[in-house]
Amino acid sequence: MPGAEDFVYWSKEKFGFAPFISVTHVTLAPAGAHEYIATTRDVYSSRYFDASLALVIAGDSVNDPHAFYLFYVNRSRASALRGAFARIRRSIVERRVRGSLDENLRDVKQRLEQSGSN
Repeated sequence: MPGAEDFVYWSKEKFGFAPFISVTHVTLAPAGAHEYIATTRDVYSSRYFDASLALVIAGDSVNDPHAFYLFYVNRSRASALRGAFARIRRSIVERRVRGSLDENLRDVKQRLEQSGSN
């Protein structure tokens, strides 16, 4: 895509019952004057995830110059959530993901509000 930036990063995650390493490919692309699209895809994961794909779209609000819209969707396939005790593992994962998402959204909101007041 014209103007797109690609990079790959690795991370050590503390999630589930044991830490794991993942490699992620990211593409960032401008979609307009103040609009951006980002995609991520899991290239490698040492455990838990078989595949993961995410899409983020951010753009200015039409009605409020101090606001913007953020759209995020993620689809992941996790082999660790199959087999014996899958229901228990899925329940644990869902609870942790929801808690992590709430925490991350609060953190992003706080950072945006702080940068807006500077």
